[in-house]
Amino acid sequence: MWVDFIKKCKINFNTLRIIALWMVNPFNVKKLILSNLAICLILTASAQFKMGVQGGLNISKMQYSLQQMISRTDNIRIGPNIGIMIGMDLGESKLSILQEFSYSTKGLLYNGLNQNAESVDGNIYINYLEMPLNLLYYSGIGRGHFFFGGGPYVALGLNGQTKLIYNSKEVEQTDILFGTEPGTVKKTDFGVQGVLGYKLGYGSYIKLFYSHGLSNLSNTPGESIHNRNVGVCFGYFFGSGRKK
Repeated sequence: MWVDFIKKCKINFNTLRIIALWMVNPFNVKKLILSNLAICLILTASAQFKMGVQGGLNISKMQYSLQQMISRTDNIRIGPNIGIMIGMDLGESKLSILQEFSYSTKGLLYNGLNQNAESVDGNIYINYLEMPLNLLYYSGIGRGHFFFGGGPYVALGLNGQTKLIYNSKEVEQTDILFGTEPGTVKKTDFGVQGVLGYKLGYGSYIKLFYSHGLSNLSNTPGESIHNRNVGVCFGYFFGSGRKK
């Protein structure tokens, strides 16, 4: 059954091996990055290759354990999500592979009291180059296609900042430091993503997605940072897009 499905989708076994690397071993970051590049090359070489652009908003709320806070209330932080997509329809099936490369901002707003009984308003953000690889299922509805799917993502930290306001007047700004020492943040994040959207016949689409970070980004003992992010994007595939 699976052999017939692969033949129907017209997928070569090199492609399958790389996709399997993504799905089976999502924790090997170096292999993930290399497989991202390999998938990109394979997709662009395919006769069913398609490319597009997208832009939207991230609505993020990091899960951040701050040891120096007595009490804290967390709030969402809104940031941009802009990038390109490279995809391939899998033959005559209703499946597609979609590789994305996005500039994505994630973070957290919070307020509370620190151990010195000072009121603190915090603004934390990290800008990433994020690379999700999703397997999508399409179903024709109306004049377009409803789609859903998911897959792993890996993201590389570009820069970031922490801004703290004490007692509503004293401002402290520090750049996020990437590294492996205590007090720094891991440069690489990885996790899983789920996608739901609707694509019109002429190539434009809207999608909602949720990204769940699996990596603890903090290098400080007893502290944890995990990315949690909901987003909405509008995009367009050059050409006519999927015609099923």
